[in-house]
Amino acid sequence: MKCRTARRAMDAPGTTRNADLNRHVAECDECRRLMAALSETSSMLRSRHAGVVPDAGFATRVRARLQREPAQVVGTAALRLLPVTVVILVLLSWLAFTATPQADTASGEAPTEDVLAWVLEVQEEGS
Repeated sequence: MKCRTARRAMDAPGTTRNADLNRHVAECDECRRLMAALSETSSMLRSRHAGVVPDAGFATRVRARLQREPAQVVGTAALRLLPVTVVILVLLSWLAFTATPQADTASGEAPTEDVLAWVLEVQEEGS
């Protein structure tokens, strides 16, 4: 059994674990962790919501909605982030164009007097 098939089997409502799923979970660390997390979540939900019974079509409606909404959620998030992205790009562009290097280093020449003074200081300290 492949991980994808095992995950579908874990996700199917009301199904019991079959021998193939048990064997796969015993061999696959990732699926074993997922199975444990699903089991823990299920136990928590049962203990907190004991006595609450959803109507007959609830699970079907939730699954259908989850399958069609990821693209809508991503699209909405992208639209919300678009103004922020534009502002950041404008600020970075402004910083790139206004941050000009020093006049003596712009031509590619190092400030020789400063370098010479530093070299002389280092040599005097080492002597």
